[in-house]
Amino acid sequence: MIALPLHPQAMREPLDVDALIRFTEARFDIKMALVGEIGQQFKTNFEITEKDWSVEGVRRLYRQLATFPESHVSLLKEIGRSGSDKDYPNTAGKQWTGLAAGVPIQDECQTDIAGVISVMYDDGLDLAEPENRNVGRFLLGRDKTDLSYDRDALDYIVAHEMGHVVDTQQYVYSMTPDFFACTGWEDIGKGEPGPIADFIIANAKQPFNRPLLPEEQIIAHKGLMQILAPNIPKKSRISDEREDLEELLEPAYDGRSVFGDTGKYCDILEMVEIFRHKGSTAPAHVRRSFAEDEPYLAGNRNDMNHQIHEGRAKGSLSWGGHWFAFPSYGTQKISLYQYKAPWEDFAETYASYFTSDPRNPKLPAKHAQWFTDNHLDKNVPTRKPKVSGGEPCE
Repeated sequence: MIALPLHPQAMREPLDVDALIRFTEARFDIKMALVGEIGQQFKTNFEITEKDWSVEGVRRLYRQLATFPESHVSLLKEIGRSGSDKDYPNTAGKQWTGLAAGVPIQDECQTDIAGVISVMYDDGLDLAEPENRNVGRFLLGRDKTDLSYDRDALDYIVAHEMGHVVDTQQYVYSMTPDFFACTGWEDIGKGEPGPIADFIIANAKQPFNRPLLPEEQIIAHKGLMQILAPNIPKKSRISDEREDLEELLEPAYDGRSVFGDTGKYCDILEMVEIFRHKGSTAPAHVRRSFAEDEPYLAGNRNDMNHQIHEGRAKGSLSWGGHWFAFPSYGTQKISLYQYKAPWEDFAETYASYFTSDPRNPKLPAKHAQWFTDNHLDKNVPTRKPKVSGGEPCE
């Protein structure tokens, strides 16, 4: 990295935006556009249309990059500004967001990526005005109980995406056993219906709308596995129609006579009603995960001891169809967004640390302790990349 000194005065003077971009690029040895091979592919994959940077946007980016350890910033190669015409509900206008390219999580090994991110913010607002920058006003999954609620939105986006860069290029911290132990995440498996069904039934305070006989429990468990089967279309998974459920549950009877040998357990039509009933937590929880694009934003399900959802996301941000579970949202949450997946929890931790006073970071106590124990607050050499349970890719 080019060791140019910081010049805060230059960042305050009325320079033109091109001069500010050249200065920032030289200071941090980055490109403020998606111009490399990875950046171009990134634009194609996410259908990004780049926009010109504004003067205040570059100034804020410069100041935020200067807060990160040099060893972290050295992992960043390109940062672009993306534009969007998408109106987003529950914000003051356009959605503000960011993206990180090539999260390297594929079948428990690490792939080679470049540090490329993009950020989006609204030109129609004066970024110099504090009320026009608030996280709670512009970012997805925020409410006033969040520790991150009053943070600067653009600073926070940059820090969040830098968190992904550091996570994926340094060590994949978010998938390590110590991070899971600190945060309470559990990896339930790569879409195998059995373990997921077991977990949901075990953690549901009332799995079905009435106590089931042993034979009925077997049928209900197999029925839940049928709904979770990878080859089932989404429409059928989330359906509450009697015909759809009857078709899904029929294989769970597995050759049994309609009423069984003793006639003491329900037939398939009664089982359909057990699955349809609003008091049936287990099938409702599965439907919720598949029916909602962002199920974690719906908040706690008070009928579950642990929340669970499929750890999927658009583009490259996926963990091969794994399902993740986590304890109920606490009052000391950073944001609802951290419950999307372990890697989002890490990025939210990183962002909240570096956009608050490091002497008093707005983080849950366990997160803060874990962060400093791993020296993520310091300018230290990168650790050997490794994912828990797997080896780095060659």
